[in-house]
Amino acid sequence: MLEAECGKIPVSVPEELLRKLPRHGTPVVYTPGLDRFIFNAVKDCSYAHATELANLGYHRRCGEQLAVTSVQDYVSATGDAVRSRVQDELEAVLNDYGVAFDDNGCIKDGNRIPESAIHPSIPQNSPTRITKKAIKRVMKLFNSSRPRDQWIHYKKARACLEEDPMYTCYCFIDDICTKHQKEKRSATVCSQAKSDDESRRLLYTTDIYVLYRDQRYCFTAPNTTEGCRMLLGYLLKNHLLENNDLVFFSDGADEIRKALEKVFSFRPYKHLLDWFHVRKICYEYFTGLLKGGKGRLEENNQTRKKFFDLLWSGNFDGARAFVESLTDDQIKREASRQTLLGYLDRKQSRLYEYAVRKGLRLINTSNRVEQINNLLIAERQKKNGMSWCNIGSPALANITMLFLNNEFDGWERNHQLSYRLTKTNGETCRVEWTPELDAAWRAA
Repeated sequence: MLEAECGKIPVSVPEELLRKLPRHGTPVVYTPGLDRFIFNAVKDCSYAHATELANLGYHRRCGEQLAVTSVQDYVSATGDAVRSRVQDELEAVLNDYGVAFDDNGCIKDGNRIPESAIHPSIPQNSPTRITKKAIKRVMKLFNSSRPRDQWIHYKKARACLEEDPMYTCYCFIDDICTKHQKEKRSATVCSQAKSDDESRRLLYTTDIYVLYRDQRYCFTAPNTTEGCRMLLGYLLKNHLLENNDLVFFSDGADEIRKALEKVFSFRPYKHLLDWFHVRKICYEYFTGLLKGGKGRLEENNQTRKKFFDLLWSGNFDGARAFVESLTDDQIKREASRQTLLGYLDRKQSRLYEYAVRKGLRLINTSNRVEQINNLLIAERQKKNGMSWCNIGSPALANITMLFLNNEFDGWERNHQLSYRLTKTNGETCRVEWTPELDAAWRAA
């Protein structure tokens, strides 16, 4: 059965019967093929262009052509139904496990989360387990060509590593914003429109990417707190917390840190910051920190390089002391130095020995969720002149999510989602790491 503005009608509708149906505007018969065609088109191009392609591809006659507003309403309603279904089903999983949250957002006692999820036990005989010998070999190779203040120390390096990447669930979280659409246009043009709070309103969406071995799943949430709760429901539903390490990657937003601390406080986990964002922010601080001028370019480059080398090796105390040791002849603004020191103090618990993770070929960046941001939202919605309503933007993102997760067929058949992890085209959670490579490291 197919939906139409004039009611439910069979798939094979004789043209004579179609003429006799009462018409309230142009009848829209959404066949499965037309559904897929429209959804595939609107996730890549504008509603107007997608409607034009649909009318051309399905030979719509004059008077029976799809209207842009009809397609837009249909896509928005479908995407909103997908988001509601995902939120309701993942919340139902939390209810099945007796998970409830107090006024502060933390999990209450009395839940039925399995003990193996609260206190995971990683198999000791796994061939991909990260060994002490492998870590020390990476340290030896790294330390041999660097000054002593940049050496990696084993205890600190071990603290930032998971026990076994093949028994680790990696979660990447990031927020992305689009321009929020005004409820109505102003009749007069204001010279200070850019300073108007209403004109600067943004619509935020939280994107989450889950990676386990060579499989992944992604979804969106209206905000960070709701996203972390949905993530907990997803991990419980797929038993990914049981006897697995849990590692989060983010860009350093405090909202993400606070939400993770509240939702996942019942078990151990690691929260690591992406090196790209750390380096980008610190570089911006150095721009306002160091004096410029003729003849200072090489000196400033060497200063920044020394600082980033210390951060890369995990010597955060040394990096902080290095910033404090900069002389008045080098400093342009003392406020910029205090801002950089404050950033290091706030983020130190989530900074780690990036060099040792790179040497062990472990995940060292949050670029996966950045790619999902582009696929779900940015490529389609963040263009000049675009603005979105509270339903339109997340609805379109959830339509794209169906295709990325290979969920469209199930949704089309019975409006159900499987929540199964899908293959990542050969990309594993531990790049270029195999049992054979691990054995070679042990024998070296």
